[in-house]
Amino acid sequence: MCMAPAKWARPEDIALKQEAYNNMMSAKHFPANGVELFRNVKLEPGKDIETLPDLAKSDEAKRMAGVLPYKHEPGDLPDWQPVYDKRYDWLQY
Repeated sequence: MCMAPAKWARPEDIALKQEAYNNMMSAKHFPANGVELFRNVKLEPGKDIETLPDLAKSDEAKRMAGVLPYKHEPGDLPDWQPVYDKRYDWLQY
């Protein structure tokens, strides 16, 4: 699992993370500012997850997955935001 401040996630990143959660899909490594999903991934028969475990349905898990928003206090978040640069996408999926 890779985590980053929720502030760094763009609206399109949040939408993809929500799609992944709602359809039990996996996202590639970076959790914000460049989210991509693994699509059409099939495991061996009988090894696909058919329902989310109860732990994954908790509010905390949903916040980590981008399904629910975080509630922040002023000063909780960094003042800077990284810029995603595809030149460093050396891993091909």
